[in-house]
Amino acid sequence: MSTETSPTVQPSTPYTILAFLRRAPHLTPTAFRTYYETQHIPLVHRLLAAANVPPPLSYTRRYLETSIAGDPVGFDCVTELVFENEGVGCEGLWK
Repeated sequence: MSTETSPTVQPSTPYTILAFLRRAPHLTPTAFRTYYETQHIPLVHRLLAAANVPPPLSYTRRYLETSIAGDPVGFDCVTELVFENEGVGCEGLWK
């Protein structure tokens, strides 16, 4: 008697990239946010499309000025990009 097994198909695991961004010293927090939203994000979307990389499943930005205690946190924005899987999120971005 022989036993055959099929390979187990694993579901695609989402791949998350976090970026901790600091504004240039000459920019106010408002100017940084405006630039990031109106210039940088559209640029990223164009570059991904040009490289045939599917857009992220989600693209979340969190703008920070101080910690809960009121102290500076050392960066102005945490960006979270979630891709369908590592192949899309990693290999696609670094082609």
